[in-house]
Amino acid sequence: MYFESNRSSRDGMVAVGSVVMNRVESGQYPRSVCGVVGQRGQFAPGIMSRRMDSRSLPLVRETAQSVLQGERDERQPSCPTPSGKLAAGLSRRTGVARPGG
Repeated sequence: MYFESNRSSRDGMVAVGSVVMNRVESGQYPRSVCGVVGQRGQFAPGIMSRRMDSRSLPLVRETAQSVLQGERDERQPSCPTPSGKLAAGLSRRTGVARPGG
């Protein structure tokens, strides 16, 4: 969440966490957070191995725990399929979180 949100605000990290959890719960992606985040080309390079600024750790930890417990970004209503298309009847939202890293 930290790197993919381009080290942004808590809201940005919740948005990224929501995308990850939507994918975990979709049945169309790996069924674990590490499986989703570790998929090649899906998230910022080095996301599983880079060190983050230790001063950010308390906020990142709290945000991750909150997302794991069910907090979601309301602007992330659906999960794109592996082809990048949204399920029928859903509209694409833009400008939620900028990929970074």
